[in-house]
Amino acid sequence: MLDTKKLQTLKNIYLYIDSGFSIEKALEKSSQQMFENLQRGLSLSEILKNSGFPEFVVQNIKIGEETGKIKDIIKNIITILEDSIEIQKSVRLSILTPYITLSLAILILFFTITFVIPEIHSTVSQIGVTTSGIVKIISDFGLLLREYLYISSAILVLSILAIGYAIFFRKIPIFRDFIISFILKSISICLKNGIELQRAFPIVSETVQINNIREELIKESVKLMKGQEPDFSFVPDFSDEIKRGYETGKLDTVLEKVSEIIDQRTRTKVEIIKKIIEPLFFIVIASIIVFIVIFIYGPLVKDMMKMI
Repeated sequence: MLDTKKLQTLKNIYLYIDSGFSIEKALEKSSQQMFENLQRGLSLSEILKNSGFPEFVVQNIKIGEETGKIKDIIKNIITILEDSIEIQKSVRLSILTPYITLSLAILILFFTITFVIPEIHSTVSQIGVTTSGIVKIISDFGLLLREYLYISSAILVLSILAIGYAIFFRKIPIFRDFIISFILKSISICLKNGIELQRAFPIVSETVQINNIREELIKESVKLMKGQEPDFSFVPDFSDEIKRGYETGKLDTVLEKVSEIIDQRTRTKVEIIKKIIEPLFFIVIASIIVFIVIFIYGPLVKDMMKMI
């Protein structure tokens, strides 16, 4: 996927072309370096390739140069890139609140086990109240955590950060689904622009940062080179539908529709995760209160009643 700077450059080029400027003027206003390369006789696709744009962009722009549809192709590329970025930003923001809730719940639980329960257990033990075995085990564990407070705190913080990294850097299945959706849209555009499926797989694979997905796309291309049919195993839930689209010659349309279904399904998953995690904070607090009341203050009240 394009970084923000390259995407903005592409948007600027499209804006000027859409406003009636020639490619030469569009490059002159968008990037002086690109304009100088154009004056040296390079085409726009060659300029973009030299500027580090992925093959997905370069090859589609090249098709646009050959067919005279460069403006429409740039617009389509920008649209799927912006949609993909917007969807992932939306998902990250949606998951942020549950992540903070989960982190707070973990921190409160750690503080309770490390400081609150050992102190309460020590106090009630001094006045002769016998607490349950589970309280003693948790209290001893809390004292151990307190003894190695720096180490236990570091492990806790690293664990929370690891969860955050997994969530916000596409290491969870939800983001994998969005990447698959982006791949399907990208292949669909390649096909609509006249790029053969065999070429489309490796071209699109260069935009993917997850190694196993990239390898699966390359394998699909190799199958086509060997005269075999692709099985679209990188989209297991919809491989049969995509195969039918391939067999009927409607692959580009099917890929587009499947990507929309995946986007919608993933948004639904995010909402479910939010509904599950958001009450967790209150569940942890309630559980701590119930535990203290039943296993610590319960025996205390019972002993006090015996004295009366």
